[in-house]
Amino acid sequence: MMQVLRCRCGAKAVFLEGESFDCMGCDICMTTFAMKGEHKLLQPHKWAIVFDDDHGTIYLRCSVCGTEGAIGI
Repeated sequence: MMQVLRCRCGAKAVFLEGESFDCMGCDICMTTFAMKGEHKLLQPHKWAIVFDDDHGTIYLRCSVCGTEGAIGI
């Protein structure tokens, strides 16, 4: 069942079928997405370097939530 999870200040929200990860949340109030009263402090992503064989590119991927980022090389 889809749920709307919000940060503590209410500035950001996500639609998820389960719980949010501790590294997903609001950079304003620094809390995770959760139901009211269940918020935790936002944790940093745990980046891993990934090589894409198909495109020959290197990028970062969070090993917890799967968010992708640029490596900046």
